[in-house]
Amino acid sequence: MGRGLFKIKEKCVKNNPGSSEIMDNDIAGLLKSKLEKLETLYKYTQNISDALKKDDTEELLKILNSRQRLMEEVDSLDGQLLSLFEGNTDAFKEYIADESKMLKAAYDNIGVFLKKIQQLDTENTAVMQKLFSKLKDDISNLKQAENALKGYGIIGKSARDGAFIDTKK
Repeated sequence: MGRGLFKIKEKCVKNNPGSSEIMDNDIAGLLKSKLEKLETLYKYTQNISDALKKDDTEELLKILNSRQRLMEEVDSLDGQLLSLFEGNTDAFKEYIADESKMLKAAYDNIGVFLKKIQQLDTENTAVMQKLFSKLKDDISNLKQAENALKGYGIIGKSARDGAFIDTKK
């Protein structure tokens, strides 16, 4: 057991006898909650892929907003986990490795989902970059068409003489 983790456990037990078990339960609950949120995050990432394939920007924006909120919740859980270890990530990793197999399994599953999400995000980013390039080309073409129409006087110039059309018979 590393010195940092030993100090944290010693402090925890000294302040609250039996708190080591409580700490295990807290960590297990936080890891379980994080895993559930990451599973949902992975589903959102899959939905982003689907929305990109369908070219459904409205749906894409909804999913991205929901995904962002969920990512903030995951960040909050990470903060809570680290606060149990006074911000010492090495002590946290050591605790996970030394304690129950259930905590280790949950931690490993979190890593698996993070890798899946990262892989899908990389694919989605490539698709989004292609769409962005296409949009830039479309905008460029529209500007060229606008300049051509201005050259012919179709747009950008108002009529010099007014016209009155009598619609009464």
